[in-house]
Amino acid sequence: MLEDFVNAAMTRLQSAAVKAVTVACQGAVDVIQDELSVPVEYLGKNVIRSRPGERPREETGRLREGIAANIEPGTDEVTFAVESAAPYSARLEKTRPFMAPALERMTQTFPNRVAEAMANELSD
Repeated sequence: MLEDFVNAAMTRLQSAAVKAVTVACQGAVDVIQDELSVPVEYLGKNVIRSRPGERPREETGRLREGIAANIEPGTDEVTFAVESAAPYSARLEKTRPFMAPALERMTQTFPNRVAEAMANELSD
């Protein structure tokens, strides 16, 4: 009886943890996409794009929309990667970094995001 309770609790905790990490990982994508929503500016008919060192400004939305998370929950771990479908994203990342700085900031808040998502999962 106690063993059944402990096993059920462990199963629930493991499931909640995987869901919480998945939610927190998706939050990383949201952060990157939000940072790419600064529009280009126009001076007459000329488009004013970002300068080297600045994150890219949004002109068509393809870069922002192409950011996605590849999240693979496993039994004991969750594999997470952020990818961009835009063919020019790697070139932009070199001169106008957008993913690396956002992910760096995200790592600082990630434990809190997981804890919050875990609390939400377990409160159901």
